[in-house]
Amino acid sequence: MRVLLSTDDSRGGVEPLAGLAVRLRAAGAEALVCAPTDGEFTGRLAGVDVSFVAVGRERPPVSA
Repeated sequence: MRVLLSTDDSRGGVEPLAGLAVRLRAAGAEALVCAPTDGEFTGRLAGVDVSFVAVGRERPPVSA
């Protein structure tokens, strides 16, 4: 089974999809996550070996 998970959200939307993608892969599915072009998301998904496709324009960093 192939699954596409997509969000146009912040880290609060990407983190749950990363976890879901890992669980789907453990169950034998091929999971791909589409999320905003953000270095943090790219690194996080690569860290758990989840395939990632950037969508949209790069967002400016949020100042604290």
